[in-house]
Amino acid sequence: MITEKAEAVGEAWGRMAVMAFEANQKLALSLMKSWMRGSPSLVRQAGAVQRAAGEVMAAGIAPIHRRATANARRLGRRRV
Repeated sequence: MITEKAEAVGEAWGRMAVMAFEANQKLALSLMKSWMRGSPSLVRQAGAVQRAAGEVMAAGIAPIHRRATANARRLGRRRV
């Protein structure tokens, strides 16, 4: 059971790192585009940062949630 938890945390950190890297690239591109247009929309950028943070957190929680629900189902079964 400890091994499963360690694997889930490792997978979560890996997914969060990939999502954060991708979000940073998208944000940098968006900032460069708005800078080149001459009118950066800070409200739009702040919304993008918030959405990206939510996506990163969701990606990190998904493997832990999947394993926890699988364990709950497995341990909740009636033994005959």
